[in-house]
Amino acid sequence: MFRGKRRNTSVIAKDRLRLLVDAERIDCSPGILLMMKKDMIKAVNKYILVDEDKVSLTFRAVPPTLSATIAVKKTPHSR
Repeated sequence: MFRGKRRNTSVIAKDRLRLLVDAERIDCSPGILLMMKKDMIKAVNKYILVDEDKVSLTFRAVPPTLSATIAVKKTPHSR
């Protein structure tokens, strides 16, 4: 009845696998990465609507960087 939009299982599996690979690269647990992603979504959602299905974290070894891509939902008032 009040179900939200469900994500495709292949997309979920791909995200989980990517989290595992990224966790290995930076020697961090997948749980920590997931919490970090959720915290970023929560922080940005205070100011603008975020499309949570389209948030990704990218890690690079050289130089050591963390990049976040956060898709924003369009609202009726958006141009």
